[in-house]
Amino acid sequence: MLKKLDNKQVGEYWNEIKPAIRKAFPRQPRDVEDWLNKLLEKILRDEGQVWIGLDEVGKVVFILVTLFIEDPCSGSKQLLVYSLFGYRLVEDKLWKKSQETLKTFALDSKCNELVAYSEVERVVDIAKKTGADVSTTFIQWRLR
Repeated sequence: MLKKLDNKQVGEYWNEIKPAIRKAFPRQPRDVEDWLNKLLEKILRDEGQVWIGLDEVGKVVFILVTLFIEDPCSGSKQLLVYSLFGYRLVEDKLWKKSQETLKTFALDSKCNELVAYSEVERVVDIAKKTGADVSTTFIQWRLR
């Protein structure tokens, strides 16, 4: 099951959430604390969300952060899976249920798409199995 945390819960558990976000990013900004503080501000302004994936017995198996983004030219609103960190292998069934929950949330939030990028092969494979278009390659040149 995928459960969205409310702002009170995010504040209460932020010190436990931060390390999961950091681990989800192989390359991080120079000022990590500033980056995480800005992310927390977005979440508390309802521009982002923190979700927890729970197994059958209610144990947290992953933490996921989403953000609303908007194409500056078309105005198309998207829900971006900003970070995803698993504490252990997540069963395909839980991924599929979680994706359905995110799609419903995105539609209810007037988003046109649910988007993500990942360099983790298993995440890409599961996205492909559940109908995602994975044909686009994210290209990045590190300048600093």
